[in-house]
Amino acid sequence: MKDILAHKRLTEVIDYNPDTGILTCKVEDIAPPKPEPIDFTPPWRYYVVASDHELQRLLDIVRKAYPMLVPDVGLEPFKVAFTYVGTLGRLERIDRGHGRQTDRSRVCFDAATWGDRCEAWCRQHYAPCQDTARMVFAAVVAWGDVPFQLPGPGWPHIYYGLHEHLGVKAGHALVTSPSGAHTHVVEVGYAWRDILKPPHRLRTPDPLPELPSGVIIGQQMMRPAYVGE
Repeated sequence: MKDILAHKRLTEVIDYNPDTGILTCKVEDIAPPKPEPIDFTPPWRYYVVASDHELQRLLDIVRKAYPMLVPDVGLEPFKVAFTYVGTLGRLERIDRGHGRQTDRSRVCFDAATWGDRCEAWCRQHYAPCQDTARMVFAAVVAWGDVPFQLPGPGWPHIYYGLHEHLGVKAGHALVTSPSGAHTHVVEVGYAWRDILKPPHRLRTPDPLPELPSGVIIGQQMMRPAYVGE
């Protein structure tokens, strides 16, 4: 009965029988209340640290330097990839995991792996996924504080000095004391802000590691994965 009368209004009492306790009334329908709109902001937008104007300028600078590696897919995929890269830790150097002294917890991944992880992050944070994996390279270069290596003889993939759990967060740097006995993290500001200032210098790619002795390089196509396709 309560549900039946939920959207009705009593307008007039017609009759009441004291013997039966029955009350006869006149009612009319009323419109149910309209639900208030929910203001939902996708979680990924809380990590955005640059305006669209700044991002467009950064994208133009990086595309001019690497026209073959930065596809023309619009600003939004770059914005999402740039935001994702900003959430990751920065390693001091790129470790491909081939040396005997390699710390397995700090081994870096290639561009294809980071493209996949970017798309997974997009799904978790309700961000647009289309073409974001292809723009991770541009985002890495645009941040200005991430080590990266381009393909070369014997090393056919692009690598980034990123980590999901280790390293220094964006806008910070690892500083060693004068004695060399201690290191600590200090805030230095975002490196991409310096890229926006003339002469718009980008970070130089890290040199490739030496090939193990006895390795012979055959003819092969050096093709970076997920970049510029």
